[in-house]
Amino acid sequence: GECKSDGSQREPTKDRLCNFEVPLGASGFCDCDGDGTKNGAEPGFGCDTTPGTCEVACRVVSADKGAMTTKPSEGPPRHSLLRLLEMLHQSFGEPL
Repeated sequence: GECKSDGSQREPTKDRLCNFEVPLGASGFCDCDGDGTKNGAEPGFGCDTTPGTCEVACRVVSADKGAMTTKPSEGPPRHSLLRLLEMLHQSFGEPL
């Protein structure tokens, strides 16, 4: 929200799965470790930039900094089933 990359104005209903393209005009961060908060090494982006997909951005962070737990050989970041179900229900406009 408000083009902030730090997660302080997070709008959970606009969260995307890691393999979805993030369009210009969106803002937020890639939750590489799946904990729902932005940690120092996780990439953030404002409305004027895009990471492409967070799946790729998290792999780059992992390779460059060695700080994230997800490595290219491990596949995409893991997320809780509950969080994925919440996102699915929100996309249909219904509560869980």
